[in-house]
Amino acid sequence: MSESSIPELVAELAAKSGVARQHARHQLEAMGSAAEDALIEALGEKQEHMRWEAAKALSRIASDRSATALVGCLDDHDTGIRWLAAEALLRTGAGGVEAILVALTQGPKESGLDTGALCEGAHHVFHGHKDKALRELTAPVVEVLRAAGKAEAVPVTAASALNALRSTRS
Repeated sequence: MSESSIPELVAELAAKSGVARQHARHQLEAMGSAAEDALIEALGEKQEHMRWEAAKALSRIASDRSATALVGCLDDHDTGIRWLAAEALLRTGAGGVEAILVALTQGPKESGLDTGALCEGAHHVFHGHKDKALRELTAPVVEVLRAAGKAEAVPVTAASALNALRSTRS
């Protein structure tokens, strides 16, 4: 498949046939970063099948470039899409953690995200991360996310973790 087929394949992600959707997704996954921009755009579509398939494909591509868009999916009304976005962010490693920390440092007006859904997704990613260093770095954020009545501490704790992460990455 060539890059010129990307728009048609992305359109197939909304097909009624699950087999057709899966086939298109597999082809887009095989294209990797060449299909990433189109898949990121598909995350914003109204059609749930398309968003789900795009999130699934991005979770397989697992690139830092898609991390911010995937954070935006953490408050999708479809729980399956939220789950896929969190799983994709787990696979993107430090880039996914950084994108979540950035969103947590912002309020809901700045980030455009539902704080509760974002916190749930952040907890899932930080707590379940396989990278021990990232789990340790985000442990204070997880602690604050679990604590009742500590919502005001989340942005401050996330900012501290973000600074620590950025200092280790530079």
